[in-house]
Amino acid sequence: APDTKTLQRPNNALIFHPPGKLESAIRDGDCKLLIKWTAKGKVADRQLYLVHFNPTELGHDLAQDNPAKVAEMEKQLLD
Repeated sequence: APDTKTLQRPNNALIFHPPGKLESAIRDGDCKLLIKWTAKGKVADRQLYLVHFNPTELGHDLAQDNPAKVAEMEKQLLD
């Protein structure tokens, strides 16, 4: 039988760690933070998107203009 434990998420955020890919993501409300990793497990890149305004996530990376939001979401992702 599948494991049916209740999953606790910070602020009801969705967290993704796709197997075999060097990236992780967290979606919290309209914000989505995408982190790309190096093969050694170090952060290679951080990208922040407002999904409501940019559902394809192409261009319009807001990470540089919103370092506090990036840090908050990255902490949620890695805790």
